[in-house]
Amino acid sequence: MGKFCRFWVPPLLAGGLLVFAFTGDFRAQEPGEGKGGQGDLDSKLSDSLGDVIKEGRMLHNQKGDYHGTYRLFEGALRTVKPLLAGHPDLQRTITEGLRDVEKHKVPWERGFALRKVLDTVRAGLKGGAMPEKGLDLDRKKKVEPVDAVKPADKKEKLPPIKKKVEDEPDVKKKDEDKKDVKKAEDKDKKAVEKKVDDDKEKGEEKEKLQTPDGATVTGKVTYKGQPLTSGFVTLVDEDGRKFSASIRMDGSYAFRKVAVPPGEYTVVLEESTSLVKGQAPLDAVPERYKSAATSPLRLALSRGANPGDLKLN
Repeated sequence: MGKFCRFWVPPLLAGGLLVFAFTGDFRAQEPGEGKGGQGDLDSKLSDSLGDVIKEGRMLHNQKGDYHGTYRLFEGALRTVKPLLAGHPDLQRTITEGLRDVEKHKVPWERGFALRKVLDTVRAGLKGGAMPEKGLDLDRKKKVEPVDAVKPADKKEKLPPIKKKVEDEPDVKKKDEDKKDVKKAEDKDKKAVEKKVDDDKEKGEEKEKLQTPDGATVTGKVTYKGQPLTSGFVTLVDEDGRKFSASIRMDGSYAFRKVAVPPGEYTVVLEESTSLVKGQAPLDAVPERYKSAATSPLRLALSRGANPGDLKLN
């Protein structure tokens, strides 16, 4: 029951935000009636969609819930569409956007596509053009995700130490100056090393807080003994929820920053939407590995670290 509720929370939240904005005030917003008319209704719709975007930004950027972001945006667009009777062009934009989003294969791409539709609708309600800048979701890169928070590689630059120049040479004084310089350098070096250690410790603590009760998975994907160089390893649970991690050039993958609930999963391989030099598509991989209905791959995950080597044949 808990899994079912979590799956439906984003669409319900989207509808809730919009219904809350118009409760007790919807009749007053009919075109040509009341104090505000269509303009006031458009303004309230735009503000409500802005709240939906803020919630989606938090789900995507802070929680890494890409599927939840996509479902939140989808629910908001389906809810607001009937309220746009005075804007048939915007209703058509929503219809086409909800249709075209199915072309994208992974949740984070669908979230980006629907975010563009939301921005277009808001711009239309305000009587303006689509803004050039507005996608403030953290876009997934073609390169592989960072597995952990790393300490700063560069050490702080040590301040220059001024040496006193004497008018006459004094060997003893020069020796004392050298000792003072050495002490200062050692002190600064220890301070830098301590900062690096502190940063590393904070990074490790942050990673632990992100997945207190979840499972982490690392492994390598090979087909007939050769590592795959592109694509995604996607875990699908019995409710259809998906968790994806990209495959690196050497065939390795890792679920570390996203908390995967312990349990039984079917493993599916998905294509990358774009490839970089040296990466090969999954054309050679049999189709049975690309669908949850036919894939023979299974992983049983428990709390903490789990091995996940996948050998295809």
